[in-house]
Amino acid sequence: MLKDLKELFWMIKWRIEMRIIRLGWYLYTLLVPKRLKFLFDDDDDEDYGAKFFGKLATSVPVLFVLYMWFRSYTPFGLWEFWHMPENWVNLFQRYWMLFAWGVIIQSIVSFTGYNSPQENDNAERFLIKGFLKSAFAGVTEEISYRWLFFLSAIPGVRIANWFFFGFAGFGISEWFFLHVVGPIASIFSLHWMDAIFFHSAGWFVGAALVSTNAFFRDGHKYQGITGLVNSWYGGLVLFHVAINHGLPAAIVLHTSFNVTVHLVAYVDMLIERTFLGRTRSY
Repeated sequence: MLKDLKELFWMIKWRIEMRIIRLGWYLYTLLVPKRLKFLFDDDDDEDYGAKFFGKLATSVPVLFVLYMWFRSYTPFGLWEFWHMPENWVNLFQRYWMLFAWGVIIQSIVSFTGYNSPQENDNAERFLIKGFLKSAFAGVTEEISYRWLFFLSAIPGVRIANWFFFGFAGFGISEWFFLHVVGPIASIFSLHWMDAIFFHSAGWFVGAALVSTNAFFRDGHKYQGITGLVNSWYGGLVLFHVAINHGLPAAIVLHTSFNVTVHLVAYVDMLIERTFLGRTRSY
């Protein structure tokens, strides 16, 4: 019985996801001009733009229904994260380790290998394109992952828990998060996120955050193990920023982090081109 129920759940989930991707692909081709499609480039997933718009298209109606008729299902107001931090200087000082981590990791990646001569020749073009993608990712990913996807995931994990014996008073999803996923995530984040993982409103806040951050992490799989680690811990930091200091602060920090990483990569290209002579004429 339990096996049949599980198979039914995954079949329904798969069909829903396929329809979401189709909807997203339609919106992607309709709304994004060809000259801007590089902003959605993903070396590992050609359907990234479709998935992004599909997820976005489903989150909005979910939130509409949630805040119109089921407001008690979430502890957060719809616009609760939309406020400015009290002090921008203090914000950057508090989260300096995010930039230090980015500089160290990108330096290791950039300076322990060589770029292609073509990349070095087009270093300035790479930098400008990187700045555009940084700003785009900072705005769209924070609005989507740290706001829309996170808030819409809260009723999602609660409904899934109800189907898996939550109606009988023993929800498998709730138990699994409180006794397995939550404690593991807490240990690997050095207990820094415990106030959110084990939120006073209920287990579903932490479960929604972890599932959304996992989705954010999976979007960076093409970057290898470094990308997975960066996106997981970076995503947690940005969730901490958004919830405690506001979404605009998370947008600015995310954009600044990406710009910093592209600057390090640009310096490496410039050094190879200027001092090592690694150009197409080499």
